[in-house]
Amino acid sequence: MQTILVINSKGGSGKTTLATNIASYFASSKRKTAIMDYDPQGSSLHWLQLRSAKASPIHAADAAVQKGKRMRSLQMYVPEDTEILVIDAPAGVDGVLLQEMVKKTDYILVPVAPSIIDIHATA
Repeated sequence: MQTILVINSKGGSGKTTLATNIASYFASSKRKTAIMDYDPQGSSLHWLQLRSAKASPIHAADAAVQKGKRMRSLQMYVPEDTEILVIDAPAGVDGVLLQEMVKKTDYILVPVAPSIIDIHATA
């Protein structure tokens, strides 16, 4: 399984938009795709609910860590035959969760809006 992490410490940087588009691309290419939503807002999962039933299937995995609960594993709820896992990371992720995400990821994408403020916030 190839894992793609879409991450930026800044909110509103386009992480979910990029993650959902990447997942759609691979699913439409007949790859068994899953999207793991670590963001408490659950925007990627909401997007999946709005997709047409005729669209290529994408497995949904809610990985948002709730207050007072233990961190969830990257492999949680991902079918064994998944070829592509796209991870939609929350804004401001750090510490142990960040280390686990980076350690188990093949590709890291950091979307950055073309503005000085966003570039400095990401650096």
